[in-house]
Amino acid sequence: MEGHVKAVGVIYIALGVLSLLGAILFFMVLAAGAVAAGDQETTVLYGLVGTVIGLVMGVLSVPGIIAGWALLKQYEWGRIFGLILAFLNLINIPFGTIFGVYAIWVLIHRETVQLFDRSVPPQPTPGTQ
Repeated sequence: MEGHVKAVGVIYIALGVLSLLGAILFFMVLAAGAVAAGDQETTVLYGLVGTVIGLVMGVLSVPGIIAGWALLKQYEWGRIFGLILAFLNLINIPFGTIFGVYAIWVLIHRETVQLFDRSVPPQPTPGTQ
């Protein structure tokens, strides 16, 4: 399951970075539209909308990057944080749902719980001895 945990971590980071780049691109496009408009009211409106939406998109991308990093480092709190984000991803149909189901399956698996729980020594999986 360690490979699956790494995959979930990498996907969280990749989606977070792509979302962050999308936020920057959105801001830049609206800023360019504001400058090109020439009208003062339009410039202010485009600038305000681009800034607010870009900031919101940027802020929403940060938790995924943090969760991915925590999963790769195998921090105990990273599994719980990843599960919370996985449940929130379920509403993003269709790809978020697919990824959310996969992440939930990986992060609630018994081997994953043991991997992240440093106080319990790992137990052998039945049939692998």
